[in-house]
Amino acid sequence: MTNPTGDHIHNDQNGFPHFGMINARGKSVVWREKAGGEIVFAQDSGLEIPLGELKLPEDQKLAVVNSLLAHYRSHAIGCENKYYAAAAGITKEGNLFLETNNMIHIQDKFYRGCAETPLLRKAQGAQGKTDVNFDEVYLMSGIAEKKSDKMKDKQPGHVACMCGECRANLCGHTKTARFIMVPTNDGNADLTINKTATAPSELGVGEAWEISHATMYPLSEHKTLGKEHNHIVREGYYHIIDERAKARPLQTQFSTIPDSVTEGNITLSVADYRKLKSAYEDQDFSLQALNDNPTLENINRAMVRFTKKAYAAHADKIDDKKNIDINVIILKTNKGEFFPGVLVNGELWLPNKPAEMPVALANAYNQIGIAEIYMMNFNDQQIRGELSAWTGGSQEGHSMKMPGPAALGRLIKNLKESDDPVMTILPVNDGKPSEAELKDMKIDINVRDAFGPGYTNPKRTNGHGHTH
Repeated sequence: MTNPTGDHIHNDQNGFPHFGMINARGKSVVWREKAGGEIVFAQDSGLEIPLGELKLPEDQKLAVVNSLLAHYRSHAIGCENKYYAAAAGITKEGNLFLETNNMIHIQDKFYRGCAETPLLRKAQGAQGKTDVNFDEVYLMSGIAEKKSDKMKDKQPGHVACMCGECRANLCGHTKTARFIMVPTNDGNADLTINKTATAPSELGVGEAWEISHATMYPLSEHKTLGKEHNHIVREGYYHIIDERAKARPLQTQFSTIPDSVTEGNITLSVADYRKLKSAYEDQDFSLQALNDNPTLENINRAMVRFTKKAYAAHADKIDDKKNIDINVIILKTNKGEFFPGVLVNGELWLPNKPAEMPVALANAYNQIGIAEIYMMNFNDQQIRGELSAWTGGSQEGHSMKMPGPAALGRLIKNLKESDDPVMTILPVNDGKPSEAELKDMKIDINVRDAFGPGYTNPKRTNGHGHTH
């Protein structure tokens, strides 16, 4: 049992609070945060060493980290929801770092004030390198009342999990790490680690939740399409970059007018007239042709048209040294309405913007309740490289980009608890594939399963099972 952190930690003469003593299951350790942010531990000789050199067994190490998490969390800066978090990371070299959330700096909705990403930044700054690798990452977070440096949790023992942005930021730095989600407490709790639970609901009292990297990141960054579809990607690429090639129109529910009719008068039904009048007069992000005719073939045509239009907007600037990466998202709400999101990335030559998923959700008026999601990615240099390899006899298929944790996390925040949507990823094509052909080449992923464990939205669950 650790002693209450507050009994041992006192501000020094300069008011710096991050030092003290912890009794970790019978072993007393003296610690402080040194310049740069690393937590070091005092030896009887007076030397200070990293956590790794203490060579603590798992139970004592957990007790030390738990006590530190409780202490640091009391210095977090929460938001209007009173959400307070602290994260700890132990590097492969045995160095320990801690950081807290700082929610007052979320001035816009696309900046995160979480604890885990600043934890990575602190470790990188202290070690003077970007390729920091963690063996362990800990998180303690939940809604609480904060008075001075004391925390009164709304749900003592609450276990959270990481948000999408932090999962995305830590992914490359945690390839062999384990994640340990620690129940909220005052640093006093006698904890054990549950290594088999698949959700917070399976945890017992006093159990921290261990999650492997593979469980935290169940979806790979890319999946390979069968080589039998290479010709479709090839034809799609040349269709996108050819300004003379006309994009195939979306199929509508309007009365058919023969192509031979080029002048004169035609008769429209009242319903068709009203649709045309509305399309001309209204300003809307929605895709009326998909609302009326939501076939996969029509959805695909819409994504191809968006991709082609985005490429055309930058075609005069693209060369061998300038890559263009176009991401198209189409959302279908529970009301049956379709909304797009288009993001054009050009590293070092185009300014960064919010990612495609937040754009699509914003275009959908941030409605809660998403039924279906569709995605298409066009990466110019990647596809050109694949075309060259295929010409040279490579038997590899097209590498299809999968949605990342940040995009999935943003999407999940707009789901109702009963929503369990599938995201359909389609390869670049020329808009000609039939419904049957598209179903043969699409990749479907379950959004919740692809994101990983333990997430619901804290703003709509009253503190139960949420991330920060």
